[in-house]
Amino acid sequence: MQDAENLSVTNCVSSIWLISKMSSPLKRLIQATQEIIDGQVPKPIEVTSADEIGQLTERFNEMARVLAQREKQAHQQAEQLRQKEREVVRATQVRNEFLSDVSHELRTPLTSIRSFCDLLLMFGDDDPKDREEFLRSIIESCDRLTRLINDILDSSKIEAGKIEWNMTPIDFIEIIHSSVRVMKAMAEEKGLNLITQVPIPSLVLEGDHDLLIQVVTNLINNAVKFTKTGNITVSVEQMPQEVKVGVSDTGIGLAPEHQEMIFERFTQVKNRDRGKPTGTGLGLAICRGIVEHHGGKIWVESQLGQGSTFYFTLPLYPTKNSMVNPEKGGSNGGGKSMAK
Repeated sequence: MQDAENLSVTNCVSSIWLISKMSSPLKRLIQATQEIIDGQVPKPIEVTSADEIGQLTERFNEMARVLAQREKQAHQQAEQLRQKEREVVRATQVRNEFLSDVSHELRTPLTSIRSFCDLLLMFGDDDPKDREEFLRSIIESCDRLTRLINDILDSSKIEAGKIEWNMTPIDFIEIIHSSVRVMKAMAEEKGLNLITQVPIPSLVLEGDHDLLIQVVTNLINNAVKFTKTGNITVSVEQMPQEVKVGVSDTGIGLAPEHQEMIFERFTQVKNRDRGKPTGTGLGLAICRGIVEHHGGKIWVESQLGQGSTFYFTLPLYPTKNSMVNPEKGGSNGGGKSMAK
């Protein structure tokens, strides 16, 4: 009888111990499950046995790790979507501003042309000098309108990859001197000194002659536009694998946050010192497209109030992009798709 009672007590104690051993991890599993239901990622549960409860705990921990990874991925994807949404909003805003600016830029020369035509009709026969002045003003307005339209067309062709590149051996130093000659009168008209620092007499590389002139003249034009007094300096430095060109000015400079965005399409920097921007904001984007197609890069170094230096590099040896396409270009030029 006593032995039976002892056995019963032993069995009872064993049962209590076994239930306690099973219930403790099960409680932790229930608690962790509730955390998942509440939107939290539970901490791993300690595995204290190799039985079915231990295996269940291991599987639960693995599930929790997978859930944590997926939650992290979901947060990353959500942030990427928010970033893309911000970019779309920014692109829409920029395009709207571009359309507004272009409308203004188109309206201004068209209005001038119409006004001077009316004046010619009314007073053109009275004074030959007045007639000549009216005609010159009309020509200037037409030139401005042409430049605006060409910028829009050139940018679209670069983005669509529809330019017929005329890649031939060229004397790049001649391009620099030719660009400076073209822009010299514009600089002198503002009282600016246009200086060249070109220690190399000649440098032959593979490139599109007309488009590279467009890059250099555009950079000089921008320097003149945003410089009131001082100098514009065009420098050339030959390095082992590439040539580096710099166009420096003593103008108003650029803030750090603007130094990358100005190479984006339709982007213009608006601030009190610069006044209302003119043009389309496409010039530097076009320059970047041309330079990058040649295998080079373009950037700006600047400080507010201390001027800017726009640099670009070109490889001294042909790259994959710069190889002559016999169907779209060659020594005879083919068809130039970008208007000048």
